[in-house]
Amino acid sequence: CLEVRALDSSAGTLSVKQVAGGFDGPWAVAFLPDNSFLVTERKGRLWYVDTKGHKTRIRGVPNVVAKKQGGLLDVMVPRDFALSRQIFFSYAKKQGRSAGTAVATARLSSDNVRLNDLEVIFEMTQGSTGGRHFGSRIVEANDGTLFVTIGERGDRLSAQARSRHNGSIVRINKDGSVPLD
Repeated sequence: CLEVRALDSSAGTLSVKQVAGGFDGPWAVAFLPDNSFLVTERKGRLWYVDTKGHKTRIRGVPNVVAKKQGGLLDVMVPRDFALSRQIFFSYAKKQGRSAGTAVATARLSSDNVRLNDLEVIFEMTQGSTGGRHFGSRIVEANDGTLFVTIGERGDRLSAQARSRHNGSIVRINKDGSVPLD
């Protein structure tokens, strides 16, 4: 660890220290049950960081459109990870001449170096040509469904169109299907 410093907050003094570094455009962090964690980089790299701060690049990430604000975005570790080794992540996926937000799932290998059984489970409707505002965050609800935020893609008016995913929050099952309720 490099620098340790204190920050005042409404909850009291916080101690901040760097546990890993050298990332290029990090976007999201997700903790694994043993307190190791995953880090996404916008350019399409996914990293495993052990509890001592050692980084390992994870292979098997799909091709991402890493232009402007697009790239590898969020990563989410579900509550049942210890049994399933399943993770979810969002990224900018090529759609014709442009790109849109997609969500994929894969299983992290037991040695934390590879994604296996990768499957795209959701892809936003096509139609946005800009390179901005892909979103995205993934949250697991109490019932196990997923909430995914999608940016309006720089097209504010499309966020009002119910026929498009731009500017919306979608709820899907872990297999990408639409929940019955």
